[in-house]
Amino acid sequence: MAKASLDERLFARDSQAAKVHIGPDGAVWLADCAYTPVRLVISLVDFAERLRRRPQPLVRMLGTAANADAILLLDTACRLCGGKLELASPAICWEAAELRRPEVALYRMRQVSLPGSLGGWHECSAVDLATYGLLSFSQQQCGGVAACRAVQVHPVWSYIGFIPHLAPAPLAALLCEIIDPRWHLDVAHPDRAGRLRMFLGLTPEIQSQLSRGVAPSSPRMRRCQLVMRTWKTSVEVPADPAAPGYFLWRIRQKAGGGAAGDLRASQKFVLFLHYAWLAAIQGAGIAGSLFLPEGLLKTEAELAYYEQFRQQHGG
Repeated sequence: MAKASLDERLFARDSQAAKVHIGPDGAVWLADCAYTPVRLVISLVDFAERLRRRPQPLVRMLGTAANADAILLLDTACRLCGGKLELASPAICWEAAELRRPEVALYRMRQVSLPGSLGGWHECSAVDLATYGLLSFSQQQCGGVAACRAVQVHPVWSYIGFIPHLAPAPLAALLCEIIDPRWHLDVAHPDRAGRLRMFLGLTPEIQSQLSRGVAPSSPRMRRCQLVMRTWKTSVEVPADPAAPGYFLWRIRQKAGGGAAGDLRASQKFVLFLHYAWLAAIQGAGIAGSLFLPEGLLKTEAELAYYEQFRQQHGG
């Protein structure tokens, strides 16, 4: 018997999956197995209850902020009956407007052929649940203290929490903007973080305006400011900039301060966050193949300080 092609295997798995998308009005849309998309007349909670009656269901959703509550609910429903929830990048849609058209989004979900590491379908993990939980939490507009606690239990914190001057509330907002580093990978160059830097507006032009005090006037400007607010938590240089955890401030100073220094430190922080997050996704067992701190931390004191933090936080 001839071996099935990749396209045939992808089609066979898709034909077994219930594709779900939440419309802009909150309605649940379903493309069940190979059937055409339909708008359900029942609530998401009722759909989750019905899902639990299926034997080992396979459910697929796009990893968007709008789908956060649904992802949390349907993942629980799937696990209770031995099923799986799989997620993929919303970038499979050709433009953002398609995400607001459930029939189109569900059609695009049938066309995903990328591997999970590049934004294709992957099984929802504990790291995913931590992120969508944080998203759901932020959408409920909970207080700052609660947001700080939530971000400090996110798996990425065990990699980046050694930086003592990070602001937890802006960091939580930043994670919610990114959602998943795989959503921002360049398929042609998956080892680079250029697409993420552009998404976050980390360009000389934008940084120059923000460092001069210009108010954000676009989503990219707002994200660039958010990155800076995450690490630059004081206007003045810290009292002890030579301390190992203050390497971002040293990068800023080496770049001459000002807009150039702000941009260089923000870019370095995002690069650190990007690879740390991918390592957390991949798992502690082989994280070293993805995240090499010696490529980002330059002194023995910085590396020792980082390693001590990782050991204390389950690294």
